[in-house]
Amino acid sequence: MQIWNDSQGGMYKYDFYYGSLGPGEVFLRCYEVTSNIPLSEDRLIEESRVSISPQKQFGMVVNKQSFTIYEGDWDDYYAARIEVWFKNAETNRESKLLEKVYRVEGWMR
Repeated sequence: MQIWNDSQGGMYKYDFYYGSLGPGEVFLRCYEVTSNIPLSEDRLIEESRVSISPQKQFGMVVNKQSFTIYEGDWDDYYAARIEVWFKNAETNRESKLLEKVYRVEGWMR
């Protein structure tokens, strides 16, 4: 998984590479590291959601999908655990594929 800043603080894009997966959806969940508080819980899932076709080998699953973290302000950085989840279209079962900790900032309105 690779995450980078988009046009403003708190706005991000992500790429995700993975191995064999069935049909379904990939999406993100995010938590503040020290208190394990969910960040932008409902919005983040919807913004980051990508439908995928079955793939049989390692490759790009998500390409430049945008998402926003709303908690915090520009230049107010903190640690966030970003998790990649997969929801299988055939079984509706959700499984966590990966998690990484990143330095993030919130989006100012």
